Amino acid sequence: MSDGVALVTGASSGIGAEFARAYAAQGRPVVLVARREEKLRALAAELASRHGVATDVVACDLARCEGPAELVAEVARRGHTVAALVNNAGFGTVGRRFADVPVERSMEMVRLNCDAVVELTGRYLPAMLERGAGEIVNVGSIAGFQPLATMALYAASKSMLLDFTLAVWAETRGSGVRVLALCPGDVNTEWEAVAGVPEGSRHDGLAADVVVRKAFDALRRDRGFAIVAKPGQGVPIRFTSLVPRRVLARTTARMLPRF
Repeated sequence: MSDGVALVTGASSGIGAEFARAYAAQGRPVVLVARREEKLRALAAELASRHGVATDVVACDLARCEGPAELVAEVARRGHTVAALVNNAGFGTVGRRFADVPVERSMEMVRLNCDAVVELTGRYLPAMLERGAGEIVNVGSIAGFQPLATMALYAASKSMLLDFTLAVWAETRGSGVRVLALCPGDVNTEWEAVAGVPEGSRHDGLAADVVVRKAFDALRRDRGFAIVAKPGQGVPIRFTSLVPRRVLARTTARMLPRF
């Protein structure tokens, strides 16, 4: 990869923070992006102390319509060239019918899970192609492989991310730019708490650093997408394409919990 920074969104915790740690361990400067500035600054201090890399912090809400453009402008103002982009920021709702989720919350989800990914990818990919080097990781979910009642919009947003990323991967093969849709299952992060899953109903998932290590392996092998999940989750997901989509939707409506 060419000289430049790794720009990681949703870097204040979980998978985003582990991506930042992994890039810093490679000696790459990192730009950390999230809403929670205090957490970003604590992580930046850790990375600078442990790996001696330059770190920068941009507190930004990418769910705002203006958020992605403001981030791009601020990164440029600080003189950074983005050599790696990790679109990790995102959230979902679980256990609620679409009609029961405030439409304002749903639109925030679309802007963060879809619009911000498209805009940031579109802003940084052309320069990577011009340099003939770069990495883009769009963090999706195994939820994106089927319609999921009680988390309808989240699953749809991750389906969009998967198809978009795979198409861009196909367009850029052989260019020197690596593109990956990372599709994790349950991961031990704050995601379920934010999604509204009661504490007693939360799943024990993979460690975030394990997910990131597998993501880098998939990037190196230019796989296009990677499912990273416990066997009980990952194996069935690979066969969802064999089941009619109406059957999948009705089945999830019966099986998935409501909170």
